[in-house]
Amino acid sequence: MIPLVRLATPTDTSNLQQLNDTVFQTLNTTCDPDFTPSWSFTPPAQNYFSSITSPRNENFCYVVEIDDRLIGYINGSPKRYSYRTGTYLEIENLAVHPDFTNQGWGTKLLALSEDFAKSHGFNRLVLSCYAQNAAALDHYTKHGFTTLSLELQKNL
Repeated sequence: MIPLVRLATPTDTSNLQQLNDTVFQTLNTTCDPDFTPSWSFTPPAQNYFSSITSPRNENFCYVVEIDDRLIGYINGSPKRYSYRTGTYLEIENLAVHPDFTNQGWGTKLLALSEDFAKSHGFNRLVLSCYAQNAAALDHYTKHGFTTLSLELQKNL
């Protein structure tokens, strides 16, 4: 079992979709009543995963592979705020397969995103997380993230 951490390539698209579905299906349907079940396999998702595996200067997608099995990934892109002076890199997704959680992979992937951000001139990382996802909130807080804003919603 030799782990490999590398930048994603277009050939990873279908494996990313499967991993995303495995990791987020239950969480998203529990935390977000508007979540589309099996979103990972919809045409918009196909386009999204194809785009994150295509190399671009300021975007990144790192994957963790063990024995040719994709077990984790993190991806992000610049987040532009016209009303802020900082340069922001947004972590869009961080996922680790349930069989491999609590083994340091999330920490390793966060560190890679921080290194990427610094080497590309960004001075802040931002991300969103469901308020009910206590494990993720704890993980991010442990790694120096603080609450900047809250997104609220009201059912009509």
